[in-house]
Amino acid sequence: MMSNGGSGKTESVIPFEPKLNLRSEAADPLDAAGQTILDVLRQAAAAAEANNQQAREVAHKLSAQVLAAEDRIRELEASVFSLHLFTLPLANTRTSSSARVFVHHWP
Repeated sequence: MMSNGGSGKTESVIPFEPKLNLRSEAADPLDAAGQTILDVLRQAAAAAEANNQQAREVAHKLSAQVLAAEDRIRELEASVFSLHLFTLPLANTRTSSSARVFVHHWP
């Protein structure tokens, strides 16, 4: 009991004691719903991270394929240029038309 500044009145004080285990009230539907929502959000975040990682891996593989294709294109362009230079001296001969047809139809 506490005294109220000498007025003769006494007050009863009940101390506040917080619950040590907040999850002990399994019957609380809001707590259960909140936990369910958090679990779903965690699962969605994990799935999004896995999808992101897979997309990065695919992008890396495709990038490597594009670089390889560009290298091959440069090689083929150099070959075509070499063949074109090779056929120029034939321009004044009888076989020039045959050589041009051959180069033109080269795969």
